[in-house]
Amino acid sequence: VGEYQLVIDGISTYLLGIDSGDVSPLTFISWPLISAVIAALPYILAVRLKVKKPSPAERQYLVILFGSQLLISCWIQFYFVIQNWLVQYPSLLSDDFIHSSFVWKLPSAQVTMVSRGVSILEGMEVQLKEELNEKYWSEVEKSLLKINQKKLLKGIEYQAKQSSPVAEDPLWKVTYKFSSRKSGSDYNLDLQANWNGPRSNPDTKPDSYSFTKSCRIKQVDGRSGLGSKPIGNVECQASRTGEIEVFADQGKQ
Repeated sequence: VGEYQLVIDGISTYLLGIDSGDVSPLTFISWPLISAVIAALPYILAVRLKVKKPSPAERQYLVILFGSQLLISCWIQFYFVIQNWLVQYPSLLSDDFIHSSFVWKLPSAQVTMVSRGVSILEGMEVQLKEELNEKYWSEVEKSLLKINQKKLLKGIEYQAKQSSPVAEDPLWKVTYKFSSRKSGSDYNLDLQANWNGPRSNPDTKPDSYSFTKSCRIKQVDGRSGLGSKPIGNVECQASRTGEIEVFADQGKQ
């Protein structure tokens, strides 16, 4: 193997990312096959890099060697594919894999995962507060007019998704319901995120793939520096699972 040390060192440096300090998935996927090549060198190369013909027993050994290492590489690559899916489709982590033939959650991994739908609603709450909190109430009410509601909600939905975008975002549809309170000066806003993607079990109730968040938009006394004019204030409850009937007439007041 000493005769091939420069070649081995060059390949190792490239794949292991020693020059850049970054180890890529290709390193782990390729290493079993590279190990097989290194192990096979004495059987196919003679002195001074002359090619020699392996014996029948050696050929059988090489077939088994490369076949087994190829299988290991495929499983390692499959691991990275699954990991990439979980990054781009985080809601898969909250689904049930009991019927899967090749994915199984270890007991130590049985933890509650936050659905992307919940993350979107939480992000919309943050954006909604940035848009309306401490704004003059007249400006808040203008934003809540029926002709402006859709623009406001679509804007904060877009911003919430863009804060940490993933591939599954288009599969989440956000609907909303505005309603005024009896006082006539405060408003209720109900947000609902519905999953329109695939499910592990088609018979699962839709409630398991829908999340809602209720917010109250009210006017409060202006703080120092803002004068005596009332300003807007947004308060939201925690996201919860399930659908609400009021979403049947989305956007109507």
